Amino acid sequence: NMCSFAEALTIAYKAGVDPEMFVNFCAGGGPRSAMADLKVGKIMKRDFSPTFFSRLMYKDTVLSSDLARNIGVPTPMLNLAKELFNITCLEGYSEDDLCAVVKLYENWASVTIEKE
Repeated sequence: NMCSFAEALTIAYKAGVDPEMFVNFCAGGGPRSAMADLKVGKIMKRDFSPTFFSRLMYKDTVLSSDLARNIGVPTPMLNLAKELFNITCLEGYSEDDLCAVVKLYENWASVTIEKE
């Protein structure tokens, strides 16, 4: 959920959409996300102080992926999230909050999401 939110938020921001307006728009329908509600403020304030470390999210995705593989359940979305959190940690954000995954998308899109 955090990864897809980070991706969507980056696209919206780069397209010129106010981040708060984007989250409010999404809150009115199917795209509503508790993660978005919790993390958009932290992202816009550039507050990546941890409530849950990125490294722990990576660890949890590894454990979940291992379990799924052992019981024969394909998990393409989980594996993608696992790799995104792996990259987040490798880029030096392992001690940041899990919302730091947005920094990857910001770097790739050459933007910094913040309140204007």
